[in-house]
Amino acid sequence: MQAGRVGRFVGRWRPDLVLLAGLWTAVLIAAAVFVGLLRAAPDPAAVEGTVADAYSGQPLGGLTLILGEQRATTDPDGRFTLRAVTTPTLLVLPPAAGYAGAEREIAPGSARGLTIALRPTGVAGAVVHGKSGAPLPGVAVRAVGPDGTASAEATTGPDGRYQLAGVPEGARLIAEGPGFARREVEVGPRAALDLALRPDTLTGAVRGPGGEPLAGATVAIGGRAATTDAAGVYTLAGLPEEAARVAVKAPGYAPREEDLAATPEQDFALEPLVIKGIYLTPDSIIDDAKFNALLALADRTEINAMVLDFKDETGWLFHDSQVALAREIGAVHPRYDLPARLKTLKEHGIYTIARIVCMQDETLAKARPELAVRNSTTGGIWRNFNGTAWVNAMRPEVWRYNADVAIEAAQLGFDEVQYDYVRFPSDGDMEAIDLGTANTMASRTEAVYQFLKLTHDALAPRGVPLAADIFGIALWDPHDNGIGQQLEKLAPVVDYLCPMIYPSHYYAGSMGFDRPNDHPYEVILESLEHGAGRIDNAKVKFRPWLQDFSYGKGIDYGPAEVRAQIQATYDFGATGWLLWNAGNVFTEGALQPEGR
Repeated sequence: MQAGRVGRFVGRWRPDLVLLAGLWTAVLIAAAVFVGLLRAAPDPAAVEGTVADAYSGQPLGGLTLILGEQRATTDPDGRFTLRAVTTPTLLVLPPAAGYAGAEREIAPGSARGLTIALRPTGVAGAVVHGKSGAPLPGVAVRAVGPDGTASAEATTGPDGRYQLAGVPEGARLIAEGPGFARREVEVGPRAALDLALRPDTLTGAVRGPGGEPLAGATVAIGGRAATTDAAGVYTLAGLPEEAARVAVKAPGYAPREEDLAATPEQDFALEPLVIKGIYLTPDSIIDDAKFNALLALADRTEINAMVLDFKDETGWLFHDSQVALAREIGAVHPRYDLPARLKTLKEHGIYTIARIVCMQDETLAKARPELAVRNSTTGGIWRNFNGTAWVNAMRPEVWRYNADVAIEAAQLGFDEVQYDYVRFPSDGDMEAIDLGTANTMASRTEAVYQFLKLTHDALAPRGVPLAADIFGIALWDPHDNGIGQQLEKLAPVVDYLCPMIYPSHYYAGSMGFDRPNDHPYEVILESLEHGAGRIDNAKVKFRPWLQDFSYGKGIDYGPAEVRAQIQATYDFGATGWLLWNAGNVFTEGALQPEGR
């Protein structure tokens, strides 16, 4: 009876126990969930943020952060979380994986949403040729810090690429390679930095049309020039940044210009040039009838060059010169349109030569007496037997003035510049000459040399040859005859020497002739041959002035005499000749018809 009651009681409450157990389990689960939620909920005082590349903004994963005794690692998205701090604590990111480290002071309280940017310490890129874009192997690349200390160095590989590590903030990148200009740039906010190097050395050869090497040729770019050796090879270093055109010239060959090649090697081929010229006075240039008559003569005959007075014996310039000193001293007397005349001559295939009278210059001497040859007796300006003043060839100011005039001639389009009176006075009271310094052969020849070198160097980048008129006696006398003209000293700094070999001007007995004037062929040939043994490349350097006039005793000069002189230059091997007649009346019968 009792057992039955108990059983019935238990049986009656069993569903209730199950219900209670279920409720208890639910409570436990809810509590667990609540605790989990409590744990998962963000701590409003936690330290969290993102680490990213300072230049690209890309997140950086796998980096370690240290906050007091805590450590954390950024996830692939660059995020991190650290517990809050109760006192100011330094957050440290040690340098790693090609990035500079960083530090942040973390204050107690909220430190959420931090963004920490790390500066890359590696720089990589390619070094290429500035014109062709081709990769440049073997280029030294280094990073230099603000204190000037090199912190990283590398050499470009076959593909022109380099890679530097440990580059400090504020560094500059320097790249240097043989044959190229040094390049220096600020690294700035860049981890990838390509560099294009400008070639600063050009090498190659200058040859004639048959491939023969041309020794003594000039190759110039900007203010830099080089001379070819015996094999015709040149090396031109230190090219200016603005270099674009190369000017090449060689005595006896037509000058030429070419674009600078994209490679550090460039060869040139020059064509022979045989000059057959006549001289034009200012009057013949100004007067249309006279000018056109001489132009017609050139059209009918072998004449292919004209020497135009650009600055004459008075020191005047007959075009609208812009040379500052010329305008200042009143030397500019515009009488004709020079560019128009040059254009006409070019249209007729005429090679144009600007004649510049240098040291006989009444205009400059009077306006600037301190630059004139002085008279030691009177203290004033020295004058020759004709009463003409000369400027002092010892003075660099005189050199510079004439060089400026020569440069202007080249800029206007003349093919060549020819200096005349490039010497000291030869007549007058020579004992009274005061040059303000020692008047010796050494000082005179050095002054003329320096003057010619100054002009030759100035004209070289324009590809314009420089010629110098000299006395015929210079071919015979190894001294300077008191005027500063000595072959050995002059030849290296000019493209052409133009000896004035006028048979009528030689003394009786010269070369064994009682009257040299009567032997035009022999005087020209023997003079050239005598001078040839004293300089290199004499056959192409000598371009003599020939006599197309009658003077003094002896035979008159006509077609036979003028042609005999021309033939002598050919038999010598010269690459040109010039006819002088002060009245500009030339012997057409001595000239071959055009095209012969």
